[in-house]
Amino acid sequence: MIAGEFDLVDPPAVLEKEVVGIIPNSRFEIVHGVGHLLPLEAPEEVSTLINSFRQDLRRTVDRDGATERSVAHP
Repeated sequence: MIAGEFDLVDPPAVLEKEVVGIIPNSRFEIVHGVGHLLPLEAPEEVSTLINSFRQDLRRTVDRDGATERSVAHP
């Protein structure tokens, strides 16, 4: 989950508490200095965070010997 530091629609504290704990293999990241429109306000940082998460999932799959299809992709 990626949240904007100044997001008033989905505040980071609410997202972290209510969403992240129920999603397996999830990770919580806050992008500082932005609000609700993360992809428009910080496209490079959002892209970097998404790619990092995908790489971590692939490492988990490779380490566990599972197929990539067994892990839900964001």
